[in-house]
Formats: sequence, C-alpha cells, structure tokens
Amino acid sequence: MSRSSDRSAPPAPSTATAAAPAVSQIAPRAIASPAAPPRHFTLIYKPSAGVTLQREIAGTLVDALSIACGMLRDGSAKHLNLIETGRIDGVVPHSQIVRWCTGRPEAP
Repeated sequence: MSRSSDRSAPPAPSTATAAAPAVSQIAPRAIASPAAPPRHFTLIYKPSAGVTLQREIAGTLVDALSIACGMLRDGSAKHLNLIETGRIDGVVPHSQIVRWCTGRPEAP
C-alpha cells in the first residue's frame, strides 16, 4: 500500500524555479542597453536685435534644452532655436523650448 500512496502524492516543488529571481528583482543596469553616444545639437540664438550666434552642444536633448533654458533665464538669449545635427525633423522651435522651460527649476 505504500506504493499507491506514493503515486497519489503531488510532486515536490522544483527548487530551480523557486531559486530564479523575479524580473522585478533584477537590477535595472543588468537589463538596460549600453549607453547611447551623445547627440549633437546646434543652438542658434539672438542675444540682441540684428545679431545671430550659434553654439554647438553634445549630449542628450534634456542637456541641450537645459542650456537653452539657462540662456533664456539669464538674458544671454532673447530668441533661440535648437537643431539636431543630421536630422531633417530635428528642429525644436523657440515656442516649444519656452513651454519646456516653464515650471522647471533653475538649471544646475
């Protein structure tokens, strides 16, 4: 009779599935893709009427927008546009930059 009781008993849980970490427990850096190379932007700005200057920026879009916000806040630029190098659709006009800057804390 001991054989029949062995057959009816449920199998023991596998230790292989219990030992595997859940996806949420894996560190983000373990599943994140490698760092992307910096993007290149040209900031075209007007410090005063009749004068147009440009500045090259390498970094993320947030870095470039933060620099643009800082220039608007300190008065070194009255009007500016941000253009991503090598992209046809990579233009951020002045109005969108102002909207992005509104309500954000001072740039570091």
